[in-house]
Amino acid sequence: MRKMGGIALTVLLLSVWVILGGCTGADEHRHPRESASKKKTTVSLSMPEVSLSFSPATPKTGESIRIHVLVTVDKQPVNDADRVQVEVWNASRPGSPHRMIGTKRTGNGVYTAAVRLEQPGAYQVMYHVTANGSHVMNAQKLEVRQ
Repeated sequence: MRKMGGIALTVLLLSVWVILGGCTGADEHRHPRESASKKKTTVSLSMPEVSLSFSPATPKTGESIRIHVLVTVDKQPVNDADRVQVEVWNASRPGSPHRMIGTKRTGNGVYTAAVRLEQPGAYQVMYHVTANGSHVMNAQKLEVRQ
């Protein structure tokens, strides 16, 4: 019994010695693959800047309207946004349905959607842009005339 206790104590001491020995000077024993994978990556954390424009600027009912969404980060066009959508509703008619419309990338940070609005009134057009790790949204008024 005494011999087993001595063996257990010896194994325990050897284990502590190996663990402590492995922790010291860890920076000196890097593998080539490990140091290559720890390269720093620079990521821009700037929020996307978005502007809306309409063509025509003052549309009439039933007319096709192009909604242009310009997305930039640090004044550079964003052509690889994760998602760009526009939400449109007639704000002058309470309870009117909201329509979510997808866009197509047309280049230079511009994403375009087309919509035809059949009722006159003050519409709200809200962009929803997910890019550069952020989601931004804001609404702009669009007046549709008879």
